[in-house]
Amino acid sequence: MSIADIQAVRFEDIISGMGDISLLGDDELARLCEVKEELEAREREYGILYYKAFPHQELFHKSQKKVRMIGGGNQSGKSLCSTVEGMQLSLGIHPYRKMSIPNKGRVVANDIKKGLGEIISTLYSKFLPMSEVKRIKKYPGGEISKVEYRNGSQVDFLTYEQDTKAFEGWTGNWVQWDEPMPREKYIASLRGLIRYKGITWMAMTPLSEPWIYDEIYTQAGIGPDRPDVFNFDITDNPTLSKEEINDFASKLTANEREARLHGRFKHLSGLVFKELKPDIHFIEPFDIPKAWTRYCAMDYHSRMPCAMIWVAVDHKGICYVYDELWIDKTVKDICEIIKAKENGDIIRARFIDSISATPDRITGTSPQREFARHGLHFRSSTKNWILGLNACREYLKFGTDGRPGIFFMRQRADQCIHSMERYQWDEYANSREGEKESPKKKFAHFPDCVRYILVMRPSFSSPARIMPVTGFNRSGTKSITGYSYGGES
Repeated sequence: MSIADIQAVRFEDIISGMGDISLLGDDELARLCEVKEELEAREREYGILYYKAFPHQELFHKSQKKVRMIGGGNQSGKSLCSTVEGMQLSLGIHPYRKMSIPNKGRVVANDIKKGLGEIISTLYSKFLPMSEVKRIKKYPGGEISKVEYRNGSQVDFLTYEQDTKAFEGWTGNWVQWDEPMPREKYIASLRGLIRYKGITWMAMTPLSEPWIYDEIYTQAGIGPDRPDVFNFDITDNPTLSKEEINDFASKLTANEREARLHGRFKHLSGLVFKELKPDIHFIEPFDIPKAWTRYCAMDYHSRMPCAMIWVAVDHKGICYVYDELWIDKTVKDICEIIKAKENGDIIRARFIDSISATPDRITGTSPQREFARHGLHFRSSTKNWILGLNACREYLKFGTDGRPGIFFMRQRADQCIHSMERYQWDEYANSREGEKESPKKKFAHFPDCVRYILVMRPSFSSPARIMPVTGFNRSGTKSITGYSYGGES
């Protein structure tokens, strides 16, 4: 009988529909005891068949993507469903993905003692049906090193402690990673999947290897070539009590809680824009319709590159960051480059940091006036950055139609995306836990441009009604928005 034909029936499932078993005769009770022993033995032998995924794990198993990632808190069930995934593929019993039998897999853990010994080997001991196994090889310490199935499938077990050369020269169908992996080992194994169009997945508490955030997590999306990313919170595991979770949480620092409880990248704890979701807010590029209303913003610096973004607003008021510029040139050169980039597009309004309106003590002019002299008229942004941050959060959240108020185009605004994802609150010194009341300056330039525009509540106007800015508004500060239309006064 094939393993696929064996039914995962528990004794509790049988007696639950039998009514009062005390009314059964002796022979019937004896037979019921035999059934109980038989089913319990079946569950011990075929543990893999009795695995039942929780809802958050089921979503992972259903995904058909080539690359999948689970960012999970401690005890969130990430290693369990990740390991079961590989066993099901090896045995040919995966409920959602069909893979040829035999196939070759690779399981890679953090270290040999804990990663392979205490986690992976323990899970294989519990769920692996020995009747389906031809041979098991082990490391000198007893940790599992290779499984050969009777159907011809094979699985090798490695650790990050091993030299990268051990990862080269292999070809297979799938690779499972347990905890954050070094990039060179990931790339070496990825090459081995090319021949069979293989798949890979990783389950981790993201405490290290920030490259994974850049190259996998932030690349998640709807397209077939983009990874699927799943977040497992420790509270997703119904077998853990609130008391146990709270006791564990009380022993963690604020930064550790992000990773160990919620599965978020530790190096990005304290993010300003926690509402930002790569698989939602980052979209594939498309040509902006001519009828849409366009805005521009600049974070100007005289001694370092200037950040710029362009935003288009559709007829529903949805914003799209569709272009950017990171440039270190003179004001005149910047103006020429901007005009060439815009190629005649009508820009409804341009915004710049308010300090650019401050006249130089010697020359009496300002960057804002210099831009105007070369044909580009910028309005000064508000100094109230809290108002701007609140506007950004509002646009990032989902509206009643299930869509956010702003999207960012990949490829065309990658630097802006990179900065928005890493924009963090400043931290107090080690003696004080928590966050300061202002963000760090690192990665602030593009987010500043975003808030310069969004705080003004950019709207759609028909092309016939749009009048590009050609001079300064001399009326001072607008009471509703707090914007000061600086320049000449």
